[in-house]
Amino acid sequence: MDIIEQNSLEKKIAKNIFRFPIITIGIFTIIISLSLFFYLYNFKKERVAELKHRLILEKKEIIKERVNELIQDISSIAKQVRYQTKQDIKNKTEELSLFANNLIKQNPNIPPKKLEKIFIQILNVKRYNNGRGYFFAYNRTTGEVKAHAIKKFIGKNNKLMKTKSGESPYNRNEKVLKNGKGSGYFSLFFKKPNSKTDKKFEKIDYIKYIKKFDLVIGTGEYMEDMKKKIQKQVFGRIQHHIYEKNEYFWINDSKGVLLSHPYMQNMIGKNIINLKDKNGKEIIKLFIKAAKSNPNGAFVSYYWKNPATGTIDKKISFVKYFKEWDCIIGRGVYLKYINEQIHQDEIRLQKQLFDFMIVVFSIVFLSILLSIIFSLYFSKKTKQLFEKYRDELHQKIEKAVSENIKKDKLLQQQSKLASMGEMIGAIAHQWRQPLNALSINIQNLDDDYNDGLIDKNFLEKFIDKNMKTIKFMSKTIDDFRNFFRIDKQKQSFSVEKAIKEVINIQSEQLKSRGIEINIVGNDFYIDGYKGEFKQVILNLINNAKDVISENNVKDGKIDIILKKDELIIEDNGGGIPKDITDRVFEPYFTTKDVGKGTGIGLYMSKLIIEDNMRGKLTFYNSKRGAVFVIKFPT
Repeated sequence: MDIIEQNSLEKKIAKNIFRFPIITIGIFTIIISLSLFFYLYNFKKERVAELKHRLILEKKEIIKERVNELIQDISSIAKQVRYQTKQDIKNKTEELSLFANNLIKQNPNIPPKKLEKIFIQILNVKRYNNGRGYFFAYNRTTGEVKAHAIKKFIGKNNKLMKTKSGESPYNRNEKVLKNGKGSGYFSLFFKKPNSKTDKKFEKIDYIKYIKKFDLVIGTGEYMEDMKKKIQKQVFGRIQHHIYEKNEYFWINDSKGVLLSHPYMQNMIGKNIINLKDKNGKEIIKLFIKAAKSNPNGAFVSYYWKNPATGTIDKKISFVKYFKEWDCIIGRGVYLKYINEQIHQDEIRLQKQLFDFMIVVFSIVFLSILLSIIFSLYFSKKTKQLFEKYRDELHQKIEKAVSENIKKDKLLQQQSKLASMGEMIGAIAHQWRQPLNALSINIQNLDDDYNDGLIDKNFLEKFIDKNMKTIKFMSKTIDDFRNFFRIDKQKQSFSVEKAIKEVINIQSEQLKSRGIEINIVGNDFYIDGYKGEFKQVILNLINNAKDVISENNVKDGKIDIILKKDELIIEDNGGGIPKDITDRVFEPYFTTKDVGKGTGIGLYMSKLIIEDNMRGKLTFYNSKRGAVFVIKFPT
C-alpha cells in the first residue's frame, strides 16, 4: 500500500470514527422506539386479555356465591319447615287441651259428659289453614272415634281399624302416649283426602290425652302442603328481585316447569323444557343436565335477551340442583357489561401508556442529544489516540502475526516429526520379522545346495516365498508414504477404513506388547483431510498403547466404537490422573519421561478435529481407563 492510499484510508477511518457514534445512536434510537412500541402494544393486549379473564372469573365466582347463598337460605328454611310444622300442630293441640281443662274448671256444676259433648262439637267444626287443617278425637278406653273431618270415621272403633299395611293406629298411638308425657308425635304416609292420585304423602300428627274426658285428641299436617306453602312464599319473594346489571335468579324443577322468573312471570307454573336460545340450544335441558350431573353446580353459556337493551347477548350462568325441593336454581351475568367495563379500563390504560411513552421518549431524546455531544467530543479524542498509536499498533500486529505463524508451523512440524518417529518405529517392527525370515532363508540356501535339495521346483518355491516377504515390506513402505501424503482438498472418506490403515502400520508393535484392538459399530463417512484424521487416530492409539505399557497392564485392550457421527476410543490403561485432566490438551504438556514425548500430540489432535474438521474432541475417565470422544458435525 503506497502513501496516498494509506492517507486516504486514514481519512476514511477518521470520518467513520466521527460518523459511527451518530449512526449507532440513530439505529439504537429506532430499535428502542420500535421495541418500546411493540412492548407497550403487547403489554396493553395482554393486560386487556388478563383483565377480561379476571373479571369473568370474578363475576363467575360472585354469581356462584350468590346461588350457593340462596340455596343455603332455602335449605335452612326447608329444615325449619318440619320443626315449625311440628311446633304448630303441637301448639294447636295443646291450646285445645288447655281449653278442655279450663272448660271443666270453669263449669264445675255441669256434668263432665255434657262438657265432653260440647268439647267434641267444637272439635268437629274447628278448622285452620284455610280449612285444610282439622282435629280428631277418640275415647281411649272404648276406642270410639268422637271427632274427625271424614264423617264416616265418627262412631267407628279405633281399636279395630287397620291401615292397608296392617298397622293398628290405636296401638301406635298407645306407644306414643306411654312415653310418660301423655302426648307425642308420629309420622305416617297417607293418601291425601280428595287427591286424584294414589300417591301417599308424609303426614306428621301430634296427639294429647285429656284424662278428664278420657279422650285422645290430635291434629296433623301433610309435609307436602307445608313445603308448597313455603316454596310459594320463597319463590314469590325471589321473582320480584332484580339486582345490578340485570342479574336475577330463576328457578325451574327437574321436569322443566318454571317456578320463579322476574321477566317470565306469565310462564310460571308452565313446562318450558323445550325453550331454546337464538342458536337453537335447548337451554332448560342444558340447565337440568349440567346441574344434576355436577353436585357442586356448573357454569353454562348461551345467548339470551337482555331486558335492559332488548338485544340478544351472550350470558354465563351458574346452575345448581337443590335436591330437597327437586329444583334447579340459577343466576347469570351478561358479558356485555363485562366488555363495557373492560373498554373503560382499556381507555384508562391506553391513556396511562401514552403518558408513559411521552415521558420515555422525552428521556430518550435528551439521552440522544447528550450522546451526540459526548460522541463528538470523544470521537475527536479517539482520532488523536488513533493517530498516536497507529504505528505502534501496526508493528505489534505484524510481530504477533509473524510469531503465531512461526509457532503454528513449528507445532505442525514437531507434530509431523513426532508422528514420523512413531511410524519409523512401526516400520522397524513391521520389517524385523520379514528381514529375519529373509536372512534365515538365505543362510539355509548353502546347506540346501550341499544336501542336493536345490532343483527347479525348490527354486520356484524359494523365490515365491521370499518375493511375498519382499512385497509385504514394500507394502509397508507404501502405507508409510501414503500416511504422510499431504491432502490438498477435502474429501469424503470411510472412518473405519482410515482407522484400519493406521492399525495395519502399528499391528506388529501392538502385537509385540500384547495389546488387542477391537473395532465395533457401523461405519460412516465424513468430509475432511484424511491424512490429518489418521494423524489424530495415530496419536490417540499411541497414547493408549504407551499408558498400557507403562502401567504393565496384562491383556491390554483398545476399543474403538463407531456410532453415527461419533467415534469413541477407550483403553484399559487406568485413565488420566485427576490432577492433570484440565491440562491434557495444552501444548508441550506431557506426563512422559524426557525424550519420550513432545506434549503436542493431543494439542494438535484437538486443533485438527475442532478447527479443520469443525468437530469436537473431549475425554473422560471410565472405570477401565481413558475415553476419548470425537463428535463430527451433522
